[in-house]
Amino acid sequence: MIADSDRGIAQMLSDPDLVGDTLLFALCLRHVLDRVSDDDGLRVRVKTLDGLLLEVGEQATGDNPGKAFYWARRAVERDLPRYDPESTQGLMRCCAEMVRKGGQCSKPAVTVWIDREPATGESVWIGYCRRHLTSEVEALRDERQRLWNEHGKPVPPPNRGGVLTRYFTCDWDALWQRVCPVREPLDGAKEATPPKPALRVVRGE
Repeated sequence: MIADSDRGIAQMLSDPDLVGDTLLFALCLRHVLDRVSDDDGLRVRVKTLDGLLLEVGEQATGDNPGKAFYWARRAVERDLPRYDPESTQGLMRCCAEMVRKGGQCSKPAVTVWIDREPATGESVWIGYCRRHLTSEVEALRDERQRLWNEHGKPVPPPNRGGVLTRYFTCDWDALWQRVCPVREPLDGAKEATPPKPALRVVRGE
């Protein structure tokens, strides 16, 4: 694995997409890679993917090897490039439009599903309460699912993950297969979120 020499710690800390454990993983990984050329013992320990994950996990958490390795795997797994459906009212609220009152019903849903645009695969979680779950709604759900299948089950570009690839170069397919063998990563990565504008105080005359 190679760290991008043009993108350092400051860029990581200012990246709004790099947060939580994935940010901590990135910072510790950069620290390990910066030291590896001058430390023969470290170079041996991180020769394999598992060894690298363990080293980063131990530096990040201070836990025993088992817990440290699990933490590192989870941190990388959360960055798997993927498309996750958006949620409108949350998974347990009815999304039916209220004609007279306006807005959505928002009563507890009795069933939820992923509604996909047949041609693009863009999707959103939706749910309906017992009152609004009509045969017409169910028929529309089934028809949209059928059309999506007929279009070849398209999947949009990732809207989550792939942030670590901005800062490190490696065989990412092998790494993602190691940490998440049951889910195949999508090509590409989440589109970068623009950084928040920096504010400064302007003193008047």
